[in-house]
Amino acid sequence: MQAANISVFVSVLRNEYVSLAYDYFSDPIVELATYIAGLGVNGVITEFPGTASKYLRSPCSDLNAEIAILPAEPGGLLSQVPPEAMSPAVAPSPPLDMADVIDPPLPAVAKVDSPATPGTPGRKSSSTTIAANIGLSLVAIMVISLLFA
Repeated sequence: MQAANISVFVSVLRNEYVSLAYDYFSDPIVELATYIAGLGVNGVITEFPGTASKYLRSPCSDLNAEIAILPAEPGGLLSQVPPEAMSPAVAPSPPLDMADVIDPPLPAVAKVDSPATPGTPGRKSSSTTIAANIGLSLVAIMVISLLFA
């Protein structure tokens, strides 16, 4: 997007150690470094400007410095998990046959005859009864309010 001269901003940063994703090693500075140094965004919009200011003023934000805050690498957290704590490898999927992929043909369309006897007549709508009950209730409320006012 920057090649097309479009500014890129990042927002909704989970910050200040409250609910930070484990992908960033639970460190908001690493999350900022991933977006700013790793992806090269033009700016950040955050609810915690103190952390962003702290990172940007730090001499460690320069990747060419001797000591630098490096962006998180994809899968970096996974490499820190001991092998015995990892889940077992998933068994390979069985090979697909043509019968698994191709649907069987649809049945032929048959003409459906209409019933010879007409159905039962529809029931009368109860909306008029409901409207009458609501009207009667409103009149009763008005009469009671006039009596006790």
